Order: sequence, then structure tokens, then C-alpha cells
Amino acid sequence: ALEGLRPTLDTAKLNARQVLKTELVAAGNDAEAFMLALWEEHLGISSIGVTDDVFQLGANSITVSRLAYGIQAKLGCRVTVADIFVNRTVRALVLSLGNARDSPEAQGPEEFLSTDAGKAALEKAAPLSYGQEQMLALYHIDPASSFYNVPMAIELRGKVDIGLLQQCVTTLMQRHEILRTKYTITPTGEAYPVVIPADSVKFSLTKIDLASKYTPAEMDACLQNAIAQAVSQPFNLEAAAPVRAVLYTTGIMRHVLVLIVHHIATDGWSMFLNERDLVALYSAAASGSAVPPEPKFL
Repeated sequence: ALEGLRPTLDTAKLNARQVLKTELVAAGNDAEAFMLALWEEHLGISSIGVTDDVFQLGANSITVSRLAYGIQAKLGCRVTVADIFVNRTVRALVLSLGNARDSPEAQGPEEFLSTDAGKAALEKAAPLSYGQEQMLALYHIDPASSFYNVPMAIELRGKVDIGLLQQCVTTLMQRHEILRTKYTITPTGEAYPVVIPADSVKFSLTKIDLASKYTPAEMDACLQNAIAQAVSQPFNLEAAAPVRAVLYTTGIMRHVLVLIVHHIATDGWSMFLNERDLVALYSAAASGSAVPPEPKFL
């Protein structure tokens, strides 16, 4: 089911030179060549040059998240979306990681986010992708539409600490900027992202007890109807973050958590990572274990 939510555009066929209409600047050393290969692999674009701007190549918050995660997995060091936002070319990113030598795995990245330039960059949002612009244009025409709502259901068994679960969803939103971004839309239809500060995120988990209203024989159909109703409720992308969650009680010690995210902030791959992160957060919190480290893909 998640596979069907992934974008259908075959970006592997795109050529950076056709997109930018500029000459290719080749890698000047092994580290740049190594990083170029990672960019082409994770962006799905060929013939990238070391001075090509990642956003001019058509990247957006989701594809850059995927790129950061892929680089981190390969290098074994901390690489964030903010690192790529500050250093938008292969050459700048390699230099920022302190790996301009022949062994790119040798060192971890410098903490550029501690500098004034890094902090200022974090206050800005990445440019809207073409898909996001089109989605917001459609939203501007029909704000009541729920067509782009993407649901994810997680079955929970045993006693659920609702307050703890709500805090875990809040933490998920605090970790991932795209999940706490709303949009200002002008009368002419132009849209601008507005990132809600992490410490200002206010999330409320909706709780619905189906077990007290329906018999076990009725439960499956009633649950499906309830989820469909929740998914059909539109988001106000201008007023709040594009995330909500509903916890359904379906029986003794049985619950279903439904997380709904607008497609402007997610795709199938991202929803899988959101689920993994949320489950890890709640499992650790419920058992009193240490909070799992923040994944660096959003």
C-alpha cells in the first residue's frame, strides 16, 4: 500500500545538463567524485556537476531529506537537511564536511549550524517544489478537498498511555520541520512556507471509543467508516501544521492509531519513516528506556 503512494515520476531519466542548460563542472578530487555519485543515486539525476545548486535541480524538502539520509548512511556521520540547505552544491557540501581529501569517510561534518550563518539558514524554508506549488494552487481553489490526505494506521495492543502517545507525536513533529510547516497564500495564489518553531508545536490527539458503541461483530466495518470519516476532513494549510492523529479504542486493550498527513508534507517513503520513528519513540518512552536518537532524514 505504501508503494502506491510514492511519486510516479521516473527522475532517473532526468539529465542535469538538460535541466540547468549549463556546462558540467567535473569533480576536482576523489571526495567530490564520491559525493557526486551519492547525489546522482539519491536524487535520481545524471550528469550533476559539483557547482550545481540542489534546488535548481528540482529538489525539495522530501528529496533533500532522502539525500541527507543516504549520505549519512554511507559516510557514517551526521548529515542533516540543514547542512545541504546551507551548502547547496557538491563542492560546498564536501568542504563543509571537512572531507576534501581522497578519503571522504575519514571525517565527520563540522557543526555549521552553530554558526550565525547556519542558524539564519534554519529560519528559512526550502523553496517549494513544483509539486508543492501545484498542490497549494489546487488547495487555493478548493480548500475543502481532502484528496491529498495520506493516512497511516498502527494497531496497538495493551494499555496505552494517551498522554505519552500525544507527546511522542509532538516530538515527531518537532524533529521533522516539514511536519510543522504551514503556508501563507496571497490573494494572487503565491505561496510561502512558514515553519512553526519546534518549541511552539501544540498537538492534540483525538480519542474515540468505538468499543463502547459497537459489538465485536460490527467493529471492523465501523472502524473503517470512522477512519474514512477522519481522512475526509480537510486540512487548513494556512492555519496549522498538516498533521493530525486519532486514537480509536476497539476493544479491551486494543487500539488503532491513525496518523493523517497532507501529501504536501509526505510521501509513502516518508510515512514509513514516520511510523518507524513514532513506534521507536513510544516504545522507548513506555518502557522507560533512553529516547532513540533523532533520525537525520527530515
